[in-house]
Amino acid sequence: MLLFLCTAVSVRSEELTYKVRIHLKSSATGMGELYYDTGAGFVQGQSVAQTVTASQTLEAIDFDLPAGIRLTGLRLDPLDVPGTFEIGEAEIYSPDGKILRKLASSSFLPEQQLMTLSRNAKTLVVEAPAGSFYPVLRINLGEPLRLPRRPRTGDVVLHWTLTLVALTLLVITVLRRFRSDTFQRIRSWFDVLPLSGVDSIARKISDPHLIVFDRVSLMILGAAAAVFLLCSGLKLHGSSSAFWDFYIAGKKPQTGVLLGEPKLFRMDEWSVFTPNIFSQIYSKPAFSATNQSVGGGTTVLFWSSPVNHFSELPRFHLWAFHFLPVDFAFSVYWNLKGLILFTGTFLLLMLLTDSRPLLSGAGALWIYFSSITQWWFSHCLPEAIGFGSLTLVAGAYLILTRKRGLLWTAAIALIIAALNFALIFYPPFTIPVMWVMVCTGIGVFWERGK
Repeated sequence: MLLFLCTAVSVRSEELTYKVRIHLKSSATGMGELYYDTGAGFVQGQSVAQTVTASQTLEAIDFDLPAGIRLTGLRLDPLDVPGTFEIGEAEIYSPDGKILRKLASSSFLPEQQLMTLSRNAKTLVVEAPAGSFYPVLRINLGEPLRLPRRPRTGDVVLHWTLTLVALTLLVITVLRRFRSDTFQRIRSWFDVLPLSGVDSIARKISDPHLIVFDRVSLMILGAAAAVFLLCSGLKLHGSSSAFWDFYIAGKKPQTGVLLGEPKLFRMDEWSVFTPNIFSQIYSKPAFSATNQSVGGGTTVLFWSSPVNHFSELPRFHLWAFHFLPVDFAFSVYWNLKGLILFTGTFLLLMLLTDSRPLLSGAGALWIYFSSITQWWFSHCLPEAIGFGSLTLVAGAYLILTRKRGLLWTAAIALIIAALNFALIFYPPFTIPVMWVMVCTGIGVFWERGK
């Protein structure tokens, strides 16, 4: 548990930023610079630089603005070399992707070393003649705009992590104080259910030296599997890919969203990993190991993308893309990530808590819904934690169990989990998880191997 507490505090501690998106077409390549005025005029310390490349169409260029300021004015120095520039609309975005203000092309006012060639309702065309080195466009905001300071993600994660720690300790304290009454009533409710078949399975897969299963633990695992089947059957997932409705069609990114809203800052998911998966499906040939849209060579093998390659044999969470409709397959893939994470952490906590299913289930849910896990859910963090936990549990069974059936099951599970963990090519996740699993494993083998 300390791993996830420490990781939650240390990752993503930077403050989210606002963005000014300007649609610009340039005849030359150079460096553009956006100055923002907070009341003291335009100064060098309050500017953002961005590369502007020559293009034949309007290109969206993003400039970051800090939070916690009162924005009174903007100034664009479109390029540091002569050229012709066509400027369309601009927008100011909040960190969660909402448009705070739209700026029409009429808001851009040529001020220095620029000649106006044409202007209409949608675009402004200006020219910086030969010899120009400091063209300036002032942007009329109309009214000042406040950009509220958002809590740093690291602070939010720390706050909620400590809150969950306090709540967990409180619940454990209450249960321990009244365990002879309330806690035992909960357990006795499970005991009176007519689940003799479940009890039989629990006895067969239990090992008194490792994990002792009962009907409570099996019902928790069964509930996790049922949630997976239900969400997959309903084609539910947590992707923010609805943002493409905004970028492609200019609509609000709400198509198909049932709960919550897509987040712009989850760009790694909706603009990288999910498009890479779809590119593998729709490219010709499909599922190629050398998809140039994803990267040169065989870089597609380094990510969780479906591919016709022997390395996908153990990666069962990608198999659905090969034989199910794409929307159904994507939902199965998304929810399998969660099932792997929950199952792995639940079994590991069962091993570490002397087979306490309710406490282990609460801990697994805590890890699942923690801020760090949800932030990186679309990346490989759920698989890294889940397969790392399963590798440790399977390794413990392989070395310590005395039941032949469990020994063979553990051997197969260890091969699959270890291969999947090894195929996650993201050291910032896998290396910390690996070291924690190694240290935890040493403790388990030292205690259980006596």
